[in-house]
Amino acid sequence: MPRTKLPVSPHGGSPDETEAMFYEALQKGDVDLLMSCWAEDDEIVCVHPGGSRLMGAAAIRAAFEGMFAQGSIRVTISQVHRVQSVSSAVHNVAERVEIMLPDGLHAAFLIATNVYHRTLEGWRLVAHHASTGGSPEGISGTETASPQSDTPQAVSGASQPRWLRLSNGKQVDLRDWKVVLFMQGHCPYCHKFDPVLKQLAGQYGFSVFSYTIDGQGDDAFPEALPAPPDVMQTFFPNIPVATPTTALSSNCTSR
Repeated sequence: MPRTKLPVSPHGGSPDETEAMFYEALQKGDVDLLMSCWAEDDEIVCVHPGGSRLMGAAAIRAAFEGMFAQGSIRVTISQVHRVQSVSSAVHNVAERVEIMLPDGLHAAFLIATNVYHRTLEGWRLVAHHASTGGSPEGISGTETASPQSDTPQAVSGASQPRWLRLSNGKQVDLRDWKVVLFMQGHCPYCHKFDPVLKQLAGQYGFSVFSYTIDGQGDDAFPEALPAPPDVMQTFFPNIPVATPTTALSSNCTSR
């Protein structure tokens, strides 16, 4: 299958310039601008928090299009650690992603590694790997990149309660709960729903425990566990079984 040619962009005079454009594209929700930051190479790779490895422009573009369908991503970076040679550069950055929850604005903190190669079109991204990073106090380093004075200051850190309002009006702290997913490997609705759930879990920082009813996982949750009878009875007490189904389950007995 022929690969779609990436647009040539005016940026890329340095790894820092390409990186700034990449995060600007995230904030704008501009997938074309974002993809122009990547190298025109079939081996480019992207890993989102808790996600599987995405290889190639088509897979990476599809993943970001799914994210942008939920809105742009309010993210700023700091504490950039750089390792650079003549033709390649590695940046390790702290990402702060702002999330709007029912009780206001919160922040999730991620650690990302961005790898750039010097190409004929300029410096281009060839790998982006992000993972959860806890709180900024647990991230060492002092260098700050692109601080933004208009970033809201009244943002709760990852150690603060992260409230979610349920349909019955009750609020729960996402730190104390996980989403339990019931899916089937052959279910076409699961194939559409599960990747979105996994992206949201990575974006908002909640955990997902996946059960499969037919013994098969899917691309989003390939290691789903077969649902035992007692679990099925607990979550489907005398009600029809349908997939995909999600439920909230407590992570702990007390805090």
